Amino acid sequence: MQRQTGSAHRWRAVLYICRIPAIIVLPLLLLITRQGWGFVIALAVGPVLAIFEVLILLITRIRTKNLAIKEIGPLTAWPLLAHYLGCTILPFCIGDANDQNSLPAPLQTLGLPEILVELMAGITAALAVLGGLVALVMGIIEAVRAHRR
Repeated sequence: MQRQTGSAHRWRAVLYICRIPAIIVLPLLLLITRQGWGFVIALAVGPVLAIFEVLILLITRIRTKNLAIKEIGPLTAWPLLAHYLGCTILPFCIGDANDQNSLPAPLQTLGLPEILVELMAGITAALAVLGGLVALVMGIIEAVRAHRR
């Protein structure tokens, strides 16, 4: 029997649904925003990011299966949201280079100052990495708790 999610927790149900598209969309964002040597780096980082997203999917699936709830747990939700936001914004904050010259970040081509884009890159990189690691650890904790019930 599946419990209903309250309206206050609806965003956690949306995060639950976003886990599968994140496996495909987040690595693709790295590829489509690269024009030079960053594309080669994105080819290496993309599969690692996809594997990490699969790990998050599997860990959070254990909890939802044990509790018969289709939403991300309360401990995992905020770090996972930070991870998704960081991974979505970061590719647009990083510049690139090819053999001839350096290429500005996509947000710089829209007119944002370089210092602001660099600040955004640092913040979103921290959100992406730390949010993902914390979400994975919290997901494991919640899965163990759910298994003990």
